Amino acid sequence: MKKTLLAALLTGALATSATAKTFELPAANPAITVDLPPAWKPTEVDNGAEATSPDGETYIAFETATTKGMEKLIDDDIAFLTKSGVTIDRSTQQTQDTTVNGLPVSFLHWKGKDKDGPTAVTLGIVGVTDNLIVLMTAWSSPAGDTANGPALDKILASVKRR
Repeated sequence: MKKTLLAALLTGALATSATAKTFELPAANPAITVDLPPAWKPTEVDNGAEATSPDGETYIAFETATTKGMEKLIDDDIAFLTKSGVTIDRSTQQTQDTTVNGLPVSFLHWKGKDKDGPTAVTLGIVGVTDNLIVLMTAWSSPAGDTANGPALDKILASVKRR
């Protein structure tokens, strides 16, 4: 997923579909927007939004937290993945820092596995303000990574300051 998820960002942002559903995060005092494809059946969740690709091979979520709550959000996110049957191989961790639409993003990438086999897991920490971050979680099978990579690129490229 690392290659496909970052390819568009490093060569220029891709346009998102005009039919995408735009979420403003956090809902109470929006600081960013993100567009999720309607075919992915996006839903609002506590402090964010999530969606799953139509083929069921890729999951993505965006959640907001204060910088003080960042570590807990990451721990909760990894606990969610574990509860969902994902085992992360921490020895495969790769990191990358970049910028998306003027927002600093730090990515953590791991290989892992779930009940269906190998997975790729990416956490992206988006710095929105001095006190607000958005945590992006992406989890995909190798087939889903290939098939849904362009959509993931568009989703990530849609993240913008409000």
